[in-house]
Amino acid sequence: MTMQNCDSLLALLRERMQDRMSVRQLDGKTCLLRTPFLDHEGDPIVLTVTSEAGVFSLDDAGIIAGSLFSLGQHPVDTPAFRLVDSLAKAYGLQIDFNEGLVKMVVRPDDLSEGIMELARS
Repeated sequence: MTMQNCDSLLALLRERMQDRMSVRQLDGKTCLLRTPFLDHEGDPIVLTVTSEAGVFSLDDAGIIAGSLFSLGQHPVDTPAFRLVDSLAKAYGLQIDFNEGLVKMVVRPDDLSEGIMELARS
């Protein structure tokens, strides 16, 4: 593959990813980000991004907790909850039991990596 072909491939990937992303303002400091990545049901992965005190707080918009609840796997002693808990620890994420969110806090320089990390988990 030539460098020209690689550049064309990269341009195509950027275009496709950009076409599948959208951002909607929720309030003065929070945005809802629709990623180009799909969840286990084929729906776009959605994240909430909040800017505060010089950092970004990213969360899964309650999708994981909602899935656990709908499957009856929300109690801490269930297999699915234990799996989510171990994955959260492995990826350095926090589970906020009060809000039902899986989240992480990142510096502005790490925003894109944080979004990829949370979407992947």
